[in-house]
Order: sequence, then structure tokens, then C-alpha cells
Amino acid sequence: MATTLGKRSRLLDPDRATPLRIDGVDLLAQLEGASKGSDGVWRVSHCGPDGSPRGLLPTAVYFQIVWVWFGEEPPTVHPRDVMEGTYLAEREVVFAYTRDLPYGYDSLLENLSDVSHIPWAHHGLQGTRDDAIPIAMTRPEVVYSEPGEEPVSLPVDGKGLLTFDFKDQSMKMYREASMFLRSPFFLYYTGTFEPPPGEQGSEDYKQFAARRGIKDGEGKVPFLLNVFIIPVAPGWSRAIIVNTKDPDEDGGFITKLPQFVAHLFSNRFLDSDLAFLHYQERWLRRGRPTTGSEWRQAYYIPGECDRSVGAIRQWLLQEGARCVLPGPGSDLPPSPPSRAELLDRYSQHTAHCVHCQRAWSASEMAQKAIAAVGAGAFALDRLDLGPAPLWLFLQVLAVGVVVSGEKLKEQMRFMDYEHYKT
Repeated sequence: MATTLGKRSRLLDPDRATPLRIDGVDLLAQLEGASKGSDGVWRVSHCGPDGSPRGLLPTAVYFQIVWVWFGEEPPTVHPRDVMEGTYLAEREVVFAYTRDLPYGYDSLLENLSDVSHIPWAHHGLQGTRDDAIPIAMTRPEVVYSEPGEEPVSLPVDGKGLLTFDFKDQSMKMYREASMFLRSPFFLYYTGTFEPPPGEQGSEDYKQFAARRGIKDGEGKVPFLLNVFIIPVAPGWSRAIIVNTKDPDEDGGFITKLPQFVAHLFSNRFLDSDLAFLHYQERWLRRGRPTTGSEWRQAYYIPGECDRSVGAIRQWLLQEGARCVLPGPGSDLPPSPPSRAELLDRYSQHTAHCVHCQRAWSASEMAQKAIAAVGAGAFALDRLDLGPAPLWLFLQVLAVGVVVSGEKLKEQMRFMDYEHYKT
């Protein structure tokens, strides 16, 4: 899975853990193919592209994520080292979401580092197009590997391999934040929101803060985003989004929602620019470049807010990422023949999510039970036995529950995102 990233990939360092997927796994004993060795290290079996066994890889669970080391020797580090020096070191997970995406690692990383696209691509989901203003962005600080040398270590101060600061507007609030590409597979944003001048203490801002668990007088509203970015295969990547809280906090509004409901919102958010990114990636590679420099010629990014995208592309090229260089790992599979397959929430998320699977099963059980009740009520009503108003109520209730259940399952399977309606 990780071999699509780069020739000098930190993901292939046997002492560097690679996150795979959140599947609601509470114990490694529940992970299929996992066993605990005599050295006390859990290992999971893995196979090659042809399905043949390839042996066992060390594995662990941290941050509600299954991590695997690409090496046979017991790991000398722990996944918590990725969080060392960051604000996440002492926090705990309250919400997690995983989605396989039909575009590559480089496209996902670029998209997550491009703050300017939010008001446009995600209009109505995280602010609106009216939020678009000139974005002030520092020149990104980048750390490169030295050719022929070992990959650089993770900075202990919480910074990353690529870091930049910016100021913009989101959801009618001013935002000042920083992005840290902590490792090739993990980035995080940290910053604050504040109201426009003259609107401090307004009801709109109080409501905005309250929805995020910040009471009046407790300071600025934090902006936090943590995403693991995993290369899966050419033209496919995996995003693991993790929301956290301090141990003494309640976690805010999102903790009050059932996990599957929060996942439906996440599905819609990623759907909103999924098709664009999928086809943009293919358009950029249509020319089948023969040298790495030709990738840079496919972009025109003159603005200050494009600095992050340019830095990401330069970093991928410098590090020898196979997803942006000609040869194995760069050839993309054909596009799905329909939007239903392209935006297939079931195969990309629901089928692998314990929370959504539970909601799916509960919905089907409720549909079957209420359908039986409704059929019984209909029969009694036809036979003119018992209270007719009660039988009518139960029939209407049965229809409502069955239809609602189908609507819920539709949300978990496929919902087309139509930009022209937003």
C-alpha cells in the first residue's frame, strides 16, 4: 500500500509506523490475521498483489487507528512519537472518520493544503462563496531529505516537513492558522476564529462559539483539523479525519451526535469536490510526462494563496514521490463509468465503518419489524376488528419508518452532489 509514495519514503522506514484505517477496532485481538508473538509484539499477516502470503508485520493501535510497520523487526518507536511536541500529544479522540477516495495521495495532500478552495468547492458546507477574500500566506518552510541519506527525523517541536501560516475568512469569521505536514502521512491545522471588527460579543459569534463548546468569555474559538493521508494504490488514497479534545473537555456539539450522523456530514463534505479532483488528476496526467519538471509546467499558480500548493508539489518532486514521476505508481486506472460508482459511499466508507454498519443493520431491523406491524394493522383494519384509528396510525407509521430507513441507507450508499444547486 505505501510503496506508491516515494523512493526515499519515510513510510517504508521499518521504524516508522504507517496508519491504515479506523474500523472501530478496540483490541488487536479483534483484527483478522493478527497474533501476538513471544516477544510481546502484535503482528498482522499481509499479502502481495497476487494474494500470496508475504509474512507478518508489526502492528499497534493508537489514536483509534491501526498502525503497521513495514519491516520484520520489532519497532523501536511508537505511533505516539508522531504527536510528540504537537498540541495532540495529550488529547484524546472523540470522533474519527475514514474514506477511500478515487484520487491519488498527491491530489489529496495538495487539496488539504489549499486553503483558498474552501469557500468555492465546499460552498454551503463550510462557509459560502461570500467568504472569499484575499488570503495572506507566509512562504512555506520545507525540510527535504538529502539524496542518499536517511530520511530526516520528525521535528520534536511539533513542526513539520512543510509549514505555513495564513489568514483568511471562513463561515463569516476571520481565521488565523498554521498548517504542519508532520510526516508524509499526517498533517494538522491549528489556529483561531474571531469575529470581524465591530462584531465582538455579537449573538452570531456567541452562537458560533457555543456550537464549538466555547462559552462566552472563554476566549477565541479554536480551529483544529487533523488528517492522516494514506496512499492506497495509483489513483486511490485514504483520508482519516480525527477530532480530539482535552481530557477535561466535553468535546462540543459533535460528541452529542451519533457517530454515523457525523459520518454522513463528512461524506457530503468530501463528495463536494470529489469528482473535480478525480478528473483534474487525470487531466494533469493526460500528457504522460517524461520528466519530473514537466509536472510543474501543468500548473499556473501565481497567487500568494497558491504558495502552499507550489511547495507541496516541489516537495513531492524533490522527495522522488512515485505518484508524480513517470513509471510504476503513476499510471491511473480508468475512471468509473458512472457518478454512482465514482461517489460510492458504501464501498469507500460504509462497508468498512462499524458505526455506519450498526446504523444500517438497526435500520433494516426496524424496517422489518414495523413492516410486520403495519401488515398486521392493515389486515385487522380490513377485517374491521379493533380500533380503526389505531390501525390507520400504525399503517402510516410503518410506511414512514420504511421510507425513512431507505432514505438513510441511500445516504450511506450514494448521493449525487450537484454544484449548480448550491
